[in-house]
Amino acid sequence: MQINDRLREIRKKSGLNQKEMATRLKISLGAYQNYEQGKRQLIGTVLTEYALMGYNVHWIMTGKQEIQLDPFRDDFFQDVREWLKELEEDDDEIKYWFRHEFKRKFPEFKEWLKKRDGDSQHTIPQRKTA
Repeated sequence: MQINDRLREIRKKSGLNQKEMATRLKISLGAYQNYEQGKRQLIGTVLTEYALMGYNVHWIMTGKQEIQLDPFRDDFFQDVREWLKELEEDDDEIKYWFRHEFKRKFPEFKEWLKKRDGDSQHTIPQRKTA
């Protein structure tokens, strides 16, 4: 399997068409099509965007290791996870903000929640008022 095949696999796994993937990668549709057709070599900024999406750059380049990285292996995500766990009982305001901002920043997370929960309406929980 070549790099272009792995890029196609990522796109299909993400459920995106070529234009949507190009938008996610912050490149033109033509540039993305050239990558997926093997007519152009990947540049660092595109690889960075794949990494930010959670894909393993080593896998993209070589086909070795796993296609996606486990985000919870990263120290930062471990810290956030532990912090949120501590907040479960204490601070609804911070959880409200975090959930709202996460859904706003990552619409794919909001869509994932919809799919996971059977397309039920996902609303942002109401803030508690004093």
